[in-house]
Amino acid sequence: MKPNTLLWWIHRKNARYLIKIFGLFNILLLFAAWRFLYRVEGNVSNYNVNKVERAVANAEASKETTDNSQKFREDSGQINRSPLEQKLQIRKKKLEELRQYNKENIKNEKHRLPKVIGLGIKKCGSTGVITFLSHHPLVRIPPGHETFFFADKFHQGLDAYKGMLPPTNERQLAMEKTPIYFGFPPENMPQLIKSSIPDVKLLVIVCDPTARAFSDFIHERVKYKIANEKMVAKYETFEQYVDAFLPTLQDKIKSWMTSSTHISDLRKNFVDLPRGNAAMTLLTNGIYSAHIKSWQSLFNESSLKIIDGDRFIEDPGTVIEELQDFLGLPKVLLKEDFVRRPSDGHFCYRHFAVEDLQISNKEVDVKELKCLGKHKGRTRKGNYTASAETMERLRAFFRPFNQQFYEDVGMNFNWK
Repeated sequence: MKPNTLLWWIHRKNARYLIKIFGLFNILLLFAAWRFLYRVEGNVSNYNVNKVERAVANAEASKETTDNSQKFREDSGQINRSPLEQKLQIRKKKLEELRQYNKENIKNEKHRLPKVIGLGIKKCGSTGVITFLSHHPLVRIPPGHETFFFADKFHQGLDAYKGMLPPTNERQLAMEKTPIYFGFPPENMPQLIKSSIPDVKLLVIVCDPTARAFSDFIHERVKYKIANEKMVAKYETFEQYVDAFLPTLQDKIKSWMTSSTHISDLRKNFVDLPRGNAAMTLLTNGIYSAHIKSWQSLFNESSLKIIDGDRFIEDPGTVIEELQDFLGLPKVLLKEDFVRRPSDGHFCYRHFAVEDLQISNKEVDVKELKCLGKHKGRTRKGNYTASAETMERLRAFFRPFNQQFYEDVGMNFNWK
């Protein structure tokens, strides 16, 4: 091979190798560049992920701090809520606790003696009081509300009395009301109740005796119908009834009293009246001063509650709130729960929730209302009337007894 040819061959070979080497170098360079970019992208991605995770963590921490701060403000009363909203929130928690307690203590329920008894007075709102109180999760009442145990079933024994009442757990109150307890036989009714249930609490709902007598008359006539001779059904009008019984009652009281006689000294006389003439009790039931001292002698203010029935009719919510305090119950029935029925204006119960605050001018849904029977409030509806002269005669008759009752209980009811 010629020298020049050999030299050319050497250069040719080297060029070929150089091309391969250069190509390999480029491949390595591209691979290195790819690895570098991959790492950079990975670091950026990891950085972004970590940044997002840190942001989420910070948000959660901030939320937890806010929640804890809000909880603290709620517990400490510092949160900016209206007084009503705070009241409803507190009630909501109490209701949840009480319902949970009742659920957990179903097995501990048993028939017990009542812790609360309504003594009357008939036609003054005793049914309304016990019915509205029964919406409390710690109050249980029997069907029909009345047992008449101390009136005519005492001989059956206290175990029989327990069986007349619904079963209750340790915290619940069994309650009944029998309006004739206050002023009907037996004369020793206060002693019977005190000896049988020493720690019982008593409710006495009173109202204007004149309006009460008229309401009682209408109740008896509707109940027994006109054709029935029982009680007062034979008297066509309230005026006829008053003419028949008021003079007789006035003569009796005049014959019983002396200048030194307190009306309460005549309790036995008034208690005995129904035995001979039940119809006269429509009048005597309103002479509260003849009986109240017999009850006060055994039950003090912590166990005997006098309730203004006329006030209850106009503002049941406030009275029910006060009664929960008297009975030692958690206050979960609020005055906001009581609204007037659109059809007749009588108050009904409807649970007022926190959510209702968000609805302005919410109309009353009659389906939500829990009302007393439609037969209640007959005389207040204006369907029945009595002459002004007859009503004034009764007011004059009751006036001195009312004044004595005001002094006995330390309350002025301002009955006409």
